[in-house]
Amino acid sequence: MGERGHPQADSPESCEYWKYCAIDGFLCSCCGGTSTSCPSGHRALADHWIGTCHNPGDGRDYIVSYNDCCGRPAAAIRVQRNEREKATYRPSRNNDLNWCMANADSNYHCSVSVILGVAEK
Repeated sequence: MGERGHPQADSPESCEYWKYCAIDGFLCSCCGGTSTSCPSGHRALADHWIGTCHNPGDGRDYIVSYNDCCGRPAAAIRVQRNEREKATYRPSRNNDLNWCMANADSNYHCSVSVILGVAEK
């Protein structure tokens, strides 16, 4: 933890964590899940949006998938970062959609981020 109990920027509990460059929502890592898995009782949707994030630790760019976890209503720590976001006409690159609306349980709870691979130049 950093000053005043705030997570360090290299922590999955921090809004500034490198892997969250295109996230918009509540962090599952702060409400019972991890940066890659939903809290118990919630389900990650197969639908997702993507971003390309730079990892300052190794100097590489990664393609990151963001999936919403549906179940109980939203959690506590909201993060909205829009680096390289595209307009809604490209839904896979837009983070403003409520992806849970297509699910049987349409309550949005939090979002996870999963590295899909290294972005080739």
